[in-house]
Amino acid sequence: MSFLRHGLYWTDHLRWYQRVCLVLWWLGVFLFMACLAIAVALLYMTRLERSGVQSALAVALLGIALLIAARALLAMATRRARRRSKNVY
Repeated sequence: MSFLRHGLYWTDHLRWYQRVCLVLWWLGVFLFMACLAIAVALLYMTRLERSGVQSALAVALLGIALLIAARALLAMATRRARRRSKNVY
């Protein structure tokens, strides 16, 4: 399973926590894109000054951290479901 293709869709038969994690995943992707846009805007506004580059890097790293956290939540939710389905059979 790749990082960006999680294989879960809203139309699938999902438990409530999987749906919550799916919403958090898409929120994380949106916030990641917003952080990248803010970082680029900071670079543009500060004309590549040292403080502007540091601020843009901090915002971009925050976006990456949000994306990784959202993906980790989604991975835990799918792993929990797989573990339960194995015990049923």
